[in-house]
Amino acid sequence: MIFVNPFFKKRKKVYLYDILKILSIKEIKLYKNTLINDIKNLDEALKNNISFLHSAKYKDELISSNSNFIITTKNLSKFVPNQKNKIIVNN
Repeated sequence: MIFVNPFFKKRKKVYLYDILKILSIKEIKLYKNTLINDIKNLDEALKNNISFLHSAKYKDELISSNSNFIITTKNLSKFVPNQKNKIIVNN
């Protein structure tokens, strides 16, 4: 069965730069040409997907996740491995 998300329509090209700009994240020029394919759960994420770490109970899934970009809080950022890109937000 194919799941169709009724909440948003996927755009063809979304750059990490644009996402970080909306979130008011500094140092966004590093990601000017980084294309993001999708937003996925930690266990479903692929290399160019963004994922979220919103609870310490998912830290084991984070280690095995293929996502290179993790949105998290400052408190939880200590669980994100150095080889993944941390995107620290307030909430």
